[in-house]
Amino acid sequence: MQVSVLHTWERGGDLHARIGVFFGGVVAGSACDGDPTPMDAQNEYAELPIHGDGRADVEVCP
Repeated sequence: MQVSVLHTWERGGDLHARIGVFFGGVVAGSACDGDPTPMDAQNEYAELPIHGDGRADVEVCP
């Protein structure tokens, strides 16, 4: 997994960030005998908003 900070800002004393995450995911088939779906890891990417309130609390925003 690789994480990159894309953008940070402060609003009303709270800290905000947008991060990009590269990770390996697996698209699983039915896993039945003879299933032709490959079980190889696929490179995937997601961007996540993060919010911190200045204490120890940090949350991933929906």
